[in-house]
This record gives sequence, C-alpha cells and structure tokens, in this order.
Amino acid sequence: NTWGNYELEDQCAWYAISFLVDTTVGLFFSLVLLGWLNAEAKERNWVSLMNGGVYEGPDGMEHWRDQVLAWIVILTLVRFLVALFIWVFSPLLARTGDILFEPMQNHIRFELLFVMIVFPGILNFFYFWVADQYLKAGPEHTSAHEPASDDEDEEISQTNYVSTDADMNVTGTSSLVTPPSSSLQSQSVELPKIKSERTIV
Repeated sequence: NTWGNYELEDQCAWYAISFLVDTTVGLFFSLVLLGWLNAEAKERNWVSLMNGGVYEGPDGMEHWRDQVLAWIVILTLVRFLVALFIWVFSPLLARTGDILFEPMQNHIRFELLFVMIVFPGILNFFYFWVADQYLKAGPEHTSAHEPASDDEDEEISQTNYVSTDADMNVTGTSSLVTPPSSSLQSQSVELPKIKSERTIV
C-alpha cells in the first residue's frame, strides 16, 4: 500500500483516504487546469471554450461538445496527478487513515456504512457544488442558465405595452352602447287580456 515503512492494513480506511484526496486535491488540480484552459481560450480566441456554460445560438451544441470534451481531458490528467500524489505522500496518508478510522475497526458494519455511503455522499456534494461554480455561465451570461422570473416577465410586458387609438375608441364607445340597467328594469310589458265567452246552444 505504501512505499515507506508504514503500512495501513484497513482497506476501508485506504478507500476513504483516497476518496478524500480525490475530492479535495483532485478538485484543486482540476480548477487550476480549467483556469489555464480559459486563459488560453481567450488568448487564442477559441470561441467554443471562451465562455464556459454558455450554449446559446446556432453553435450551442458545438460549444457544449467542446467544453465537455475539454473537461473530460482535464479529469483524465487529474487522475494521474492524484495517483502520483497518493504514492508520494502514502506514508503520511496511511498514518492519517489509521488514526481516523481506528475507532471504527471494532464496528465493521458501521465502518462500511460510513465509508461507502455517508462519507462519499458528503464529499461528492462538496465536490460538485464547488465545481459547478466554475463550470456554469458567469454573471455576464446569467440568462444562459437562469431564466427570468415571472415578476420580471410581467414588468417587461407592462413596460413594452403601448396603448393605441383603437383601444381608446373601444373603451369610449362601450359605455355609450350599453344602456343603463335602471331603464330596463323600469319598463314593463303589458299583454292584452282576452275575454272568452261560452255560448250555450
């Protein structure tokens, strides 16, 4: 497990330590390479890689494809860097894992639950939340990933609406055409009375 004179026999502890290194040190390497790529894209005018997280326009799918492939290449390079980091610092990591997980070695079921579910879940949440802050569109491209709210849409529609003369005419004539309700109620209709006579023969 290590190249030094200290060996960690708890495989669960080694898995947790490697997962911790991957989601912290690996994340740091990924963001460094991503920043370098963004700088190179702006300097060399690589349009599809200049604005991360923006996939609008007729070339939106092409930009998305190039950005996904670039992120995959970055993650592949980071895997080699993380493996090298773990190998170089394996004595220190082995001692750290032995200290942190020694209390759990007498409770193997709890250790498995913590190492395989709880610990990776927390680290993955942290990893993806931080990575998303750098991969999504920036504040200058807010409309690319955050649609306008209903209040903003209503305000925009009210601002853009302009009344016309036809609207004024319709409004003005509607009050003239409609007769007052009191005049209708005051009118009464009288039906003629028919008097029938019975003749006796």
